[in-house]
Amino acid sequence: MAYMSYRNEVPTPDIAENVLSWGKTLLLPYTDKDFIINPYIIKKMDQLQISSLGIYEPDRETAELADPGTIDMIIVPGVAFDLKGNRLGFGKGCYDRFLPSLRPDCVIVGLSYEFQIASDVPYADFDIPMNIIITESRIIRV
Repeated sequence: MAYMSYRNEVPTPDIAENVLSWGKTLLLPYTDKDFIINPYIIKKMDQLQISSLGIYEPDRETAELADPGTIDMIIVPGVAFDLKGNRLGFGKGCYDRFLPSLRPDCVIVGLSYEFQIASDVPYADFDIPMNIIITESRIIRV
């Protein structure tokens, strides 16, 4: 599972297109009005539509809803990450609520620019840390 980048996030369209070209299953999130993430299977990039916020998201008419328990790897956005794998999100709690629904062996990857790596990021007991953080200059294995 990945996400479609928005504004100044690390660009992800090439990641999504590569996953499809490799014959892998691509899931992308649809976030509802209550900020709940629903993963959808995307077979072609034309199954995306632009949300009212300007974010590419699955067209629920043409994409199939997926079971979060089948996800073996997820790429997660963030505002900041630290070397312990903690992630500071965008404040809506979307991924905080979604990540616990994944299987225990799911690899959680934070995607960020190097300037987003902080010495410490605030976290709560319920936060799920990243397993890996990828920046333009390094891969951080937590």
